[in-house]
Amino acid sequence: MALLVLSQGGFGFVERRPHGSFRQAELRRCVLTDFQKIALRDYGPTSPENIHIHGQTADVSYNTQDNDGILDALPSTILRSLSRYNSLATKTFSNILEKYMSPALDALPTSERLEATNALTAIQLECNKLPDLWRTSVEDGPEFPLVQRCTFLCTEAVDKIECCGSRTEFRDFDLKVTITSSDGNAVYKSEYAGIDDIVHWMWRELLVISVVRGDSDTTKSVISDIEQLKRSSEVHALVRPREEPLGRDEYYDSHWTQAMQDVGFLLLEEYAHARVASFQQKPSLHLYNELIAQSPDRQQALIEATRTHAFSTETAALKTYKDVAEIFLKSSETDDLVRLLDIAPRFAFQTAAPATVRNIVEYLSKQSSEDLRTRALDVMEKALEHAKIMVWYACEDTFPGHEEGSEYLEEMIPQGRLSKKVGGDWLTNAKEWELRDKYLSRYVWYMCHSSRRDFDDYEEDPMLGVDENDSDYEEQKEHRQPDFEKAIKEWVLVLQKFPDRVQASALWDRLKESNSDNFLFAVDGVAEKLASRCIFLLRKIGDR
Repeated sequence: MALLVLSQGGFGFVERRPHGSFRQAELRRCVLTDFQKIALRDYGPTSPENIHIHGQTADVSYNTQDNDGILDALPSTILRSLSRYNSLATKTFSNILEKYMSPALDALPTSERLEATNALTAIQLECNKLPDLWRTSVEDGPEFPLVQRCTFLCTEAVDKIECCGSRTEFRDFDLKVTITSSDGNAVYKSEYAGIDDIVHWMWRELLVISVVRGDSDTTKSVISDIEQLKRSSEVHALVRPREEPLGRDEYYDSHWTQAMQDVGFLLLEEYAHARVASFQQKPSLHLYNELIAQSPDRQQALIEATRTHAFSTETAALKTYKDVAEIFLKSSETDDLVRLLDIAPRFAFQTAAPATVRNIVEYLSKQSSEDLRTRALDVMEKALEHAKIMVWYACEDTFPGHEEGSEYLEEMIPQGRLSKKVGGDWLTNAKEWELRDKYLSRYVWYMCHSSRRDFDDYEEDPMLGVDENDSDYEEQKEHRQPDFEKAIKEWVLVLQKFPDRVQASALWDRLKESNSDNFLFAVDGVAEKLASRCIFLLRKIGDR
């Protein structure tokens, strides 16, 4: 007959020999392991009188004296119990035992059945310890770093997959997920879970468990991973605050012990303190909104921290001008916004600074104070004047013959051959328009050609030396190739929203009359003629 012996790596068959010894006849998926040897050790009154193990053979002589309880026990009963305790046994393996092995063992003569019972009892005693050993080594022990590394890899994979260009947003998929503990209880169950929800829940569990165990190194490692993956806010959002009742589905913490709950409360408090400290170092509207949502009582302290950060001499090179302004705008801190306007020139190099200044000016324009509205108009006028001048400077850099062109107009206008303004339209004053077009075409020719170089050869790339992959490429492009039309339009839109239409119109008239000595703005048709020439050249280059 053959007796099935369980092992940590699988199972094997042991063939019984007539003189009472056992020999390993066929190994399937494993060799004779220590666990199999344990099954042949001394257990009670029916212990073997001598055991000699060498290689894969174990010779055993049994005392077959009757023993209460064991003699009457059926091997099938022990096998069922063994299958229940042994976590290595699969459902298929258990079915095979039940169908084929159990009836054969139960039908053995008494002496042979007792030998089988002794061997299985030994295995059963060892298997009784396996659940505790597993919980100690896996749930509470050295497997934790492996779970942490796997969770980190999974989170990174989720982030990478999101950027793969899928036609459907990867994070939009709903998943049916159930996570059970070792005792079979569902600790996480959702019919419509997002992949991020599951990942964040895993990180929360790892963080809380590491703190409960008191392993500071592991806790630091988990926190470092969460911060590196930029998941701090999402993970802590899954920790239930003290005021929230137990059992709410969004937290999935019904399995938490009291120690885990206490750690969760502590983590929230420490995280809030860390966030406030981070805000004090670098204020941002996003963080401001989060902290206010968690505790509205913090608002005044956060505004004071923003004020200190913005106007302290230690933060002269303020890199958060936009964020500071947004916080003051949201909280309607008018005096602080006026102070920000005063220091705005220091941050003109920042890409977001012009838009921020426009938002402040628009806010001041809506105030009831006449002084504040006058201040807003003053800023708008200066900004539009600056944009106007920058257009002329760009023309000087673009057209190599701008000096010759200016000299030509200076001669034609005093002679009366070309007027600054033209009356009527093409139908009623065709002769004057034809003559004017001739003179302006000549002016454009001077602007595009020079005795020193030809316009067609003047192709210095303003982005020379700047790599489009550089982190500051867009800032450099805005600085080297500013969109003057966009800047003017954006300020005009702010001016159009000014509540006093009379004051706004007066500002616009002053702006049109300024720089009257600059022919680009003072002579009708000059700007349009230059623009037409540039469009023609761009099309010509494109055709090439």
